[in-house]
Amino acid sequence: MLKIKELRKANNLTMKALGDRLSIAESTVSAYENGRREPSLSTLMEFADLFGVTVDYLIGRTCTDKKLIVHQVNIGERALRPDVLRLAEECSALNELGVAAVSGYAERLLEEKAFRVKNDDAD
Repeated sequence: MLKIKELRKANNLTMKALGDRLSIAESTVSAYENGRREPSLSTLMEFADLFGVTVDYLIGRTCTDKKLIVHQVNIGERALRPDVLRLAEECSALNELGVAAVSGYAERLLEEKAFRVKNDDAD
């Protein structure tokens, strides 16, 4: 089930205001929210971009929106760069073995970087 209505209300938007932002009719927004019509992939992407969530979240395939992911993985007061956030989103779709592989690769990259920095300081 689409989470359009939930997100629209959380953002204090009327169906008309949401429709205006996406250049679609209020009746179309209503049909999407009530399951009488399904949005195209491009429309889903527009909704996701507007609300700052993933398409997977929007269609109910995940229980986490982008804002929550950013909140959970912020490092101190620093926000994640968009490319790092995208990588985190993609990794969230992996199984445990895939996450372990990505984690191991990241650790090796960090070790190599530390080794290069240490050797550069020794020169």
